[in-house]
Amino acid sequence: MEEEIASIVEKNRSCVVSIHTITARRLDLGQKASGVGVTVRHNVGSGVIFDAGGHILTTAEVVRGADQIQVSLASGRMVDADLVATDEDSKVAVVRLRGKVPHCPRFGDSGRVRTGHYAFILGNAYGTMAPSMGTVAEFHDDDDLIQISGYARPGNSGAAVFNSEGRVIGIVRGILAQSSQEEAPGADSADEAGWNAVPATLLAIPINRAQEVARRLISGGWLGVGIEYDLGHPENTKVFNVETDSPAHEAGLRVGDVILFYNGEKILDGEHLKRLVRATPVGSEVQVGLLRDEQPLSVQVRLGQRPGQVPQKTPPPVAYGPARRNPETPEMLLQRLRSLDPQALRDLQLQMQMLIQQQESKKDK
Repeated sequence: MEEEIASIVEKNRSCVVSIHTITARRLDLGQKASGVGVTVRHNVGSGVIFDAGGHILTTAEVVRGADQIQVSLASGRMVDADLVATDEDSKVAVVRLRGKVPHCPRFGDSGRVRTGHYAFILGNAYGTMAPSMGTVAEFHDDDDLIQISGYARPGNSGAAVFNSEGRVIGIVRGILAQSSQEEAPGADSADEAGWNAVPATLLAIPINRAQEVARRLISGGWLGVGIEYDLGHPENTKVFNVETDSPAHEAGLRVGDVILFYNGEKILDGEHLKRLVRATPVGSEVQVGLLRDEQPLSVQVRLGQRPGQVPQKTPPPVAYGPARRNPETPEMLLQRLRSLDPQALRDLQLQMQMLIQQQESKKDK
């Protein structure tokens, strides 16, 4: 068994990555008593190379709220990445590397998983390969999850679950805490969780389900608009950017338009619109109801495929830590940063420098 485990680690170590995210948030007046106007929060989890196109499977918990994403490969190389999409029902998320892609693992058939089967968990926690053994305790048909009795480590969310043949059969979604029987996210900060593996009951997304969702997320439709983020009025889905040669551009959408309906369904907020677009196949024609100059208007749009060969550049994260819960896109971060006053920008720069110094100090110990 020891040789089998060592073989699985050796053959698949380059397929498992560490995902680092950063989120910046401006504090309100009541929270600025400390003199720092912006908080920077970080999160670390694991991921699995999905295909030769640079797509990585992980969980929604790992990337939720991320403004910037970087991936640490098994070689130690850090690569910028972009969020493709997340599926809140299954908690599957897909990110895409910008650069050369390591080889993909072999995927198994999670439909053949049975109680008592070995489950070998391989995650890349904080840049360190973290293997652990477990066994399949139960298969939850009602919510399509595999329950595993094993060990939990920091950054395990998004880790790969292998069978005894070295094939991926699942993706770790979180921990079912044995004391309270409540699901806890698997992506934690090193300071909070510690480095040692602890006995736990893990929940994993079956790989058959994860692959199905990932393919849909990757091939989902693309509209090509940026939606203005307004905390006070989340239903105010105002367009602040229309990408050149995008489906929205071809259909005549303009900056300042307020999108009210998508194929007859009322839009609740920007995230709701994104979910509807991603769930619509490429090439579909949809009716977009909007408000322009206070006049209602209906526009027909043929959804395209999101450009994936040259993703937009975003700066890399600078450190690690727990993630913020509220979803936010890079466009939203850009809008918020533009609104910061000079003092707030200096506060942000100072705090980033302090975080970097703290992380470097940890490495020296």
